[in-house]
Amino acid sequence: MQLPRVRWLPALAAQIAASHHGEADAELIVYGATEPSASLFIGDQQVTLEADGTFRVQVPFRDGEQLYPIRAIAADREQERSIRMEFERRTPEAHVNSREEAQLAWF
Repeated sequence: MQLPRVRWLPALAAQIAASHHGEADAELIVYGATEPSASLFIGDQQVTLEADGTFRVQVPFRDGEQLYPIRAIAADREQERSIRMEFERRTPEAHVNSREEAQLAWF
């Protein structure tokens, strides 16, 4: 006696594959220190310093070029220090979806 072929297995596998999700991203952390009494700017945005003069900024690291011109201006406004940081991200290939976008699908 021959058993009938089971056809639900491929459908179940297709359902599992359709509900699979995958994501990846990156963040950029810019940090440093200056005199606690100085004013610090990244671009036109003033950055709040910690009591010891350190700072830390965490931002999304998106595709493309990101420029961070950093200026520290002394409290007496007589001295200024600066550094310009340039970062570039390229994601040549991405076949992803979020958990919310992943849905069970019956075939």
